[in-house]
Formats: sequence, C-alpha cells, structure tokens
Amino acid sequence: MINRHLVRFLFVVLAALSGTQSLAQDAFPRLGGYLIGAPQNYEDPAYQLQMAKLDVVVLGVWPGWESGRGTTFEQVIRNIKSRNPQTRVFQYILNEAVTTNTSAYPEVQQKVREMSWWLYPTASCCSAVPSFWGGHNTINNTAFSPRDANGDRWIDWYAKWSVERYFKPNPSLDGFFTDNFFWKPRVDGDWNRDGVKDSAGDPTVQRWQREGLRQHVDLLRNLMPGKLQIGNTADWGASNANITEFRGALNGGVMEALLGYSYSPETWGSWGEMMAQYRRQIGAMPSPR
Repeated sequence: MINRHLVRFLFVVLAALSGTQSLAQDAFPRLGGYLIGAPQNYEDPAYQLQMAKLDVVVLGVWPGWESGRGTTFEQVIRNIKSRNPQTRVFQYILNEAVTTNTSAYPEVQQKVREMSWWLYPTASCCSAVPSFWGGHNTINNTAFSPRDANGDRWIDWYAKWSVERYFKPNPSLDGFFTDNFFWKPRVDGDWNRDGVKDSAGDPTVQRWQREGLRQHVDLLRNLMPGKLQIGNTADWGASNANITEFRGALNGGVMEALLGYSYSPETWGSWGEMMAQYRRQIGAMPSPR
C-alpha cells in the first residue's frame, strides 16, 4: 500500500513539461508520493496502479535494482504513465552525502575515496565529517573539491554519473529529485581545504555550498534538455534563508514537515506562517509555476 511510504510534504511547483506540453493548466492541489523506502517493489503491478493515482512520484532505484525483478525501471515508468499520462516520475539522488555502507554504490564509493572528495575536518585529513543524516558521510560539494583527470569535481562527476546510470537507460523519467538541496550546510568542516575548519554558520561558507549545488543542477539540466529538476527545499521558506544562488534553479520542491509536527511552521507559527514559507519558495521557482 502507498500509505506506508507517504510522508507529509507539499510539492510546491513544477514548471514546463518536456516537449511542448505545459503544467500551467494542471489543477491544484497535486498529490505526491515520496516512495523511496524499502522494499522498492516498483515492479508490482498493483503498486504501479497505486502510484498512477498520484500526480508526482519520487522513486529510488540503484544500479542493479532490476536484477531478479523481471522488468526494467524504464518499463515500470511506462506502465505508470500508461495508466496516467499526467503522473510525473522522478529518480532520487543525493549530492550532499554518501552512505557509510561500503557495499552500496561501489562505483561512487571508489571514486570518492580515490579523489578524497569527502568533507574533512581540516584539508584532506583524516576521517570524513559525518553527515547530519545518520549513516552517511558528508561530501565536499563545493568548487573547492579537487578535479579528476577529466577536470570534474564531485558536483560535476556525480551529475554525469547520475545521467549515465539513471536517465539514459530510463528516458521516460521526468527528471531528478536532488535531496538536501539546502541553503546552508548542516555541519562544520574545512570546506575550502585551507587547513582551517569552517563554520556552517558562516555566510561565505553557505554561499560556497549554494554555488556548488547550483552548478550541479545546471549541469543536470544541460545534460537532460527538456526535463525537470526538483529537490528537497525544506529550509528555503525560512525568513532568514538566503537563496540568491538558487533562484530559477529548480522546477519544484518538497517542503518537508510543513504541518503536523512540533517543528512545523504551521505548529510553532500559524497557517499564515506556513503559507508565507510556501510563497517564498514558489517565488524562487521559474515561471510557469
């Protein structure tokens, strides 16, 4: 059942569809499912039927997901869209961190280790800074990470890898959902690799990360013309959020925990505060919204 995978969130905006079709005439509200939790049994026809009832779905496969499932991810997407051509299907990716499970995503793990792309407490020594999100280590997703032999930093290499592994085999995808697309980092570390730990509260450090994320998503857009890019924009609506570098970057976003929790703006503030945060976010997205 879809309910076990649903979380409370609101998709704020989606701009133009690929091709000539537009979302301008779509009805609101849109119902979305953030369906990345195990067992990711997207091959189940009954599950596909449930997903097709949604307007937007974020799914999470990995290289090798298709093994033993009797189908392809591309076919799953086509099956969903055959039941509801208006359903938009996005693949989950994460730019900010990499899992500490060394058996998962071995190609990514190996490349990060070879290039020392982790965020370190000082320079490139010694252990990676743990992510704020348990079970992951933080990646230096700024322009200060080293370049590989092709001239790519992490933010470039991972965008290209994601396109090769997820989009090219599955052209029916509507785009990517990039998690943790936040306006400031959540951890301290030596972001500019000068041997001194930088504070996540430093406005300059915050700009470095925004610029890195913007470079990442701009490259995705160039590599996937006509497709959409959305992300986790959970903190964009805060009154102190500086999203200068993000304006026009994403076609849509997910506002996590918008209501119903002790830390939700609707709870600690008001319905008006929640809608103010919604409007601040939608105002940063490109038209048509």
